Amino acid sequence: MHVPSFDSIVDLARVMRGYPHPWFISGGWAIDLFVGRVTREHEDLEVGACFPHQDALRGHLSDWRLARIRSDAWESWQPGDTIALPEFQAQARSDRLAPHVFDIFLNPLDGDDWVSRRHPDLRMPMAELVGRTMARADVPHDVPYLVPEVQLLYKAKYHRPKDDADFDAAVGHMTRARRRWLRDALEVHHPGDPWIQELRRPR
Repeated sequence: MHVPSFDSIVDLARVMRGYPHPWFISGGWAIDLFVGRVTREHEDLEVGACFPHQDALRGHLSDWRLARIRSDAWESWQPGDTIALPEFQAQARSDRLAPHVFDIFLNPLDGDDWVSRRHPDLRMPMAELVGRTMARADVPHDVPYLVPEVQLLYKAKYHRPKDDADFDAAVGHMTRARRRWLRDALEVHHPGDPWIQELRRPR
């Protein structure tokens, strides 16, 4: 029987060790790192980084085969090839290094502030955007992850079963301030979202 673990996150943290710019685990894994346990199976592995640092990132991942999405198709991501909005996604693959594949999502940066690529009026200091794991059983220590309120805002666009599962896993662990931020952002960018009522409930 397969027992879900953070092994792939440990591998990815090892890959990113020494990278001199902000990075963070994204997607459902970010929720699990926030909660402190693996809550479900994950189909992919995603890391967030920033547009201004993409040359440094590509250099850091020089041992990997890198591809980018351009016009909805994958193509090789070569030195000097700059990714710019509306495109933002790349991928790293290796036959010999673990994890064998992970996705990269680039984020706008304005000074020290993260800016949402979907909602340019939405921003947050990078120091608040990234959480870090604490020493807990079976959880890798000091791994950066996208804070749950921002990750769930991205997930609210889709409301796939896994997105609702991630919301259910995270909401009980979120502080009042985190729930308020997500509620306010949903009311502006996804009015009528079913999570809003849940976020209004006192806890």
